[in-house]
Amino acid sequence: MASYNGTLTFVPVTLLDNGTAHSSSEGSTVVNILQATFLFITFIVGLPGNSLYLWILGWKMKRTVMIIWFSHLIAAYLLFTLTIPFRIVFFLLESHWMFGLVGCKLVSSGMTLSMFSSVFLLMIISVDRCMLVVHPLWSRFYRTTYRASAICVTVWITALCLSVPNLIFTETFVTQEGKTICRNNYAVSEEWKSWEIQYVRRTVHWSMFILILVLGFLFPFSVMTVSYIILSAKIKQKHLTKSGKSTRVIIMAAGSFFVCWLPYHIFHGLLLYQTDIAMLVLHIMSVITVILCCVNACFTPIFYLFIGENFKHVFKKSIHSWFRMAFSENLYSMDSDSEKHLGFPTSHKKMTESFQLSSPV
Repeated sequence: MASYNGTLTFVPVTLLDNGTAHSSSEGSTVVNILQATFLFITFIVGLPGNSLYLWILGWKMKRTVMIIWFSHLIAAYLLFTLTIPFRIVFFLLESHWMFGLVGCKLVSSGMTLSMFSSVFLLMIISVDRCMLVVHPLWSRFYRTTYRASAICVTVWITALCLSVPNLIFTETFVTQEGKTICRNNYAVSEEWKSWEIQYVRRTVHWSMFILILVLGFLFPFSVMTVSYIILSAKIKQKHLTKSGKSTRVIIMAAGSFFVCWLPYHIFHGLLLYQTDIAMLVLHIMSVITVILCCVNACFTPIFYLFIGENFKHVFKKSIHSWFRMAFSENLYSMDSDSEKHLGFPTSHKKMTESFQLSSPV
C-alpha cells in the first residue's frame, strides 16, 4: 500500500503497513509549497482580523447572547490561526517536523479542538436563530447570557475531550532519509509486521474516522439543516422573505459549513484506501482542503460581518458600528412591524396575552 507523504492539513498520516514512509516526490513538493502559501495568507489576514474581531466583541460591545456565540466562534478560529506557522514550516521543509513530539501533539490537538468547537458553535447558533423565531416567548424568558456562557463552556470541554485521541495517537517518526514526520500511530506500537497489529491499527483508524465524521460533520449539518428548514418555513409563513437578508444568512451559514468541511472528511476517508492510482487525487484533495480551511478560519468571519449589507455603505461606518450591525440581537434587521409578525411581544401584558393565545387548549 502506498503512502501519502505528509500533506495533510490537520493530522499528517504518513504510514505504510510496515511502518516506513516514502520521501517527498516532486508532486508532493509542489503541493507542500501551495499549502504553505495559502496557510501564510491565512495567517497574515486571520491573525490580526480574528484578534480585532475578538477584541471588539469581547471588550467594546454590550454582552448579549449573540455576542457570546460569536466571541467563542472567533476564538476557535483564532486558535486555528495560531497553529498555522508550525504547518507552514512543516510544508516548507518538505514534510519535515522540527518541533518535537510535544509540539506535534499540541499542534495536532489544537487544530482538532478548533475544528470541533467551531462546528458545535455553528450548530448552536443555527438552533438559537431558529428558537428566536419559532419560540420567541420562550427565548425571552430562558435565553440568557448566563446560559449561553455555560453552553459555550460545555462546547469547549466536549471539543477538548474529542481532541484527546490526538494526544494519544499522534507521534513523531524518523524516516530512512532522516526526516521527522508528525503522524498518527493508531496501533500505538512500533511493531508493524504483525497481522494483529495491522488489524488493530486499521480498526482504530476506521473508528476515529467514523467518530469525527459523525460528530464533526453529519450530526451538526443535520441539525443545522433541520433548523434552517423550520426557520425558513416560519419566515415564509410570516411573510418576511421579501427582505432577502434572512434567506441569505440561512444559505450562507449552512452552505459555508458544508462546502468548507465536506472535502476535509472526503480527504480523510480517501486516506483509508491509499493506492498509487489515487495519489493524484490525494494531492488535489489536499490542496482543496487547505484552501477551504483557510477560507473557513479567516474569511468566514468577514463574510458574517458584511452579509446583507452594501459593502461600500458598511465600509464608511466605524469599526464599532460594523460589529453592532453584524452581531446585533436583532439578527434579521426587523422593524417594529416585523417583530409583531414574528410574535415578539413589546410589553409584559402583550407577552402574557401571547402566551395565553399560544397555549394548547
